[in-house]
Amino acid sequence: SDVSQLFPHVEKKPLVHVEDHQDLERIRMMAERHGLDPAAFRSAHGTSCIDYLRSLAESRVFFAPSSSRPLGGLANLDSVAADCVVLANRRDLWNPGFGSSAASCTIEALREFMTESEPALFQATLLEQQARLFTLQQARVSRQLN
Repeated sequence: SDVSQLFPHVEKKPLVHVEDHQDLERIRMMAERHGLDPAAFRSAHGTSCIDYLRSLAESRVFFAPSSSRPLGGLANLDSVAADCVVLANRRDLWNPGFGSSAASCTIEALREFMTESEPALFQATLLEQQARLFTLQQARVSRQLN
C-alpha cells in the first residue's frame, strides 16, 4: 500500500500502534493480563510525521478501543494505507467507515490479529479494509466526476 511503499525495507512486526488519544498504559496492563506482551503496544504521539508513518508501516494492527475525545478517522485511513488492520471503536469516530463495533474492539479480538495462528483472518480483514479505502479514494471520486 501507499504508506508501506515509503519504507520498502521495513517489515511488519507483531506490534500494535495505539491511537494517540487512548490510555496506552491501561491498554498495556489489559494486554499483559491477556497474555500479550505490553511492549508490543506503542504510540507515536509527539513524534514526527515520518516516525508516525514508520510506526504504522511496522505494526500489524492500529488500535483505538476507547478514545478520550471524538476522532476524525484520518489515522484509520493512514493505517489501512500502511497495511494495518484497524480495530477502532466506531462510536468514537466522526467517519466510522473503518471502525469496529465496541464488542469487536477488545484485547481478545486484537489477540486474534496478533497471532500467526489466524493469518487468514488478518489477510481477509485487511483486504476488506483496503477495498473500502480504494472505494473512498478512487472509485467513488471517479463516479462523482463523471
